[in-house]
Amino acid sequence: MSTVGGKGRSMQVPAHVQTYVQILGEDLAVDFLLKFGGAPLYLAKNPKRAEYVEMVGTERATLLAEVLGAGTYVKPPLAKPWIIHKLAERGLARKQIARLVHMDESSVRRIFATERERQAQLDLF
Repeated sequence: MSTVGGKGRSMQVPAHVQTYVQILGEDLAVDFLLKFGGAPLYLAKNPKRAEYVEMVGTERATLLAEVLGAGTYVKPPLAKPWIIHKLAERGLARKQIARLVHMDESSVRRIFATERERQAQLDLF
């Protein structure tokens, strides 16, 4: 199972994002979900001219369609907490992350604080 690194800690890739990470890789999955997450996306049986094909390439687009349902609409997840951690791993500042994920900077800070608290509780056991 893939994980996301952060200052000494890691965050597992959420289950609803696993398929995207397996097909696209973590970095491309982050970019894909930032662009297409949260809204219906039609996965053509033979993707050629769709906007997502330009981003991921024909081979990966075809594989996405095969795995997620060719000829159907899917709604890629937002997965904001995971994406926020991945963007921080890339070295982006919290204010840059907040702009990219369309969240208030204090909300981004709260996601990091919540994760630290969760890890601290796990360390107790």
